[in-house]
Amino acid sequence: MKKINNLVIFGITLVLITSGGSLKINKNQDKFYNKVNKYTSEFQEDNYLVCAHRGFSSKEIENTSKSIKKANNSKYIDYIEMDVRMTQDNKFVLSHDDKLYNIDHFINISNVPYDKLLNCNYTYNEIKLGNLSRDGKFKIKRNSKLFNKKYKLTDMIDGINNSSNKNIILDLKIEDNNKADYIYNFINIIDNIDTSNIIIQSKNIDSLKRIKRLRPNLTYSAIIDEYSDFSEISEFENLTVKKNYINNPIIKNRIKNNEKVFVWTVNSEKSFYEVANYFNKDYDKIVYITDYPNEISYLLNNYSKILKKTTK
Repeated sequence: MKKINNLVIFGITLVLITSGGSLKINKNQDKFYNKVNKYTSEFQEDNYLVCAHRGFSSKEIENTSKSIKKANNSKYIDYIEMDVRMTQDNKFVLSHDDKLYNIDHFINISNVPYDKLLNCNYTYNEIKLGNLSRDGKFKIKRNSKLFNKKYKLTDMIDGINNSSNKNIILDLKIEDNNKADYIYNFINIIDNIDTSNIIIQSKNIDSLKRIKRLRPNLTYSAIIDEYSDFSEISEFENLTVKKNYINNPIIKNRIKNNEKVFVWTVNSEKSFYEVANYFNKDYDKIVYITDYPNEISYLLNNYSKILKKTTK
């Protein structure tokens, strides 16, 4: 790709605004989704990096076998991220939250044995309509498909095995009250599997550092947000950055040094264009973590076309 300067990117921003850009797409959802479907169905290869957040979580319930398998079978997805929690008896399942809704009451993964957890049915009720300003039409469509749907938990190893075609990000949900047990048992499992396509990340930086000291040959990424201390993450080769905190100069320096930066969670056209325009000519060097990998993949391709037109 040709080198482009800030003036060109500024011009692209103006083109998007004056031509209707994402606003025009929002007025015609059917047209937009037809383009997305055509692009993804005919997809062969690209130069962008897209990560399916908790699997293909806009099509299937997050962190489940169905969600992960769907992401694994989608050519335009490069990474699959999944959340890892430890059960009462020190085994690992996939879930973002510790608290789950089981038919008529809530249970906590950390307080229930593995076998009992996997034999229960759960109701997916995380998606709310309160954040539509963030996800817009993407979330409306998702909500109508998945809200109140029943599902079962997925074992961590099953999730890894179902992601054989992709790079994998394991997001370790480590609580302060179970750090030592979590680290000990996680390492015992990870030592017995192929980790060549696995990145281990966590917001619990102290625990991530400890795992890295014990297993330095694995690949790691530190999750950072507005509360993070950048002095604590210098030893990590990759960063996973909340999208509204990308303007820290350290992030751009990491990219210039060809270090991997993952940005989460890019879940709307607006947030996509904000991130892509901010990173300027390096927009194609970051990994876009999203619940909507098909839409974001299409938008990346469309953005690339705009760049090519402005550089002719």
